[in-house]
Amino acid sequence: WESRRDALVGSVVHLVPAMGDRKLAEAFIRATSGAPFDGGGSYDAERKIWGFVKEDCSTPDSTLFGSSPTSGSLFVVDSKTGNVVGLLRFQDDCPEHLTITLSHVIFSPKYAKGPHETEALFMAMAKLFALGYRRIAHYCDDGDFEGKKAAERYGFTFEGTSLKNSLIEMPDGSLVSQSTCAFAMLNSDWSAGGARNHLFKKVYGTKAFKKDAEARKQENEQDEWVRIGERLDAKAKEGKKEK
Repeated sequence: WESRRDALVGSVVHLVPAMGDRKLAEAFIRATSGAPFDGGGSYDAERKIWGFVKEDCSTPDSTLFGSSPTSGSLFVVDSKTGNVVGLLRFQDDCPEHLTITLSHVIFSPKYAKGPHETEALFMAMAKLFALGYRRIAHYCDDGDFEGKKAAERYGFTFEGTSLKNSLIEMPDGSLVSQSTCAFAMLNSDWSAGGARNHLFKKVYGTKAFKKDAEARKQENEQDEWVRIGERLDAKAKEGKKEK
């Protein structure tokens, strides 16, 4: 996170690493507070957004907005208005094994499930797989039905449920058992499995997908010619050594 601060820019949103940016954190807090936002009406923020989030996100000092060598957040900013409309958080970054966990996908209700959320996730996952990551894990509470549907909607594979794997303290101080559902997106799911193509068409449309497919085909052909050239050079060098 510290070495890759470049923002990811798409057609409807761009992603900005949080890195302790208090102004963006405050804007995100306002967008997810339940108060009317960007032309939308008021709503029950606890029920719509925060019911399954453990962190206290009422101030810019929340751990949700911080970063460490293994975790960090990306603010999702509307490219037209400049408003912060959501947040993606990653943790358990393990470059040694090329794995990482998508721990939070939080959006103002007006922008959830639509092109803003879809493009944000597409860009983030495309970047991670381009960097060589092999697995993006995602976990959610077994009672978080919207979270489970979202994971499947974006192509994550359900891997199972850990029953009663943790205890959650309720506002009244009581403890309740939590069961956690595990999902994952593998690099093979992203490329050969078709998850990338499915999300690309959802975000940018069929025409753009056809152009993208042609461009990727040309890139693959060029890469193949490069590999052929490298093999021929290697054989030529071997021939010179034998002589």
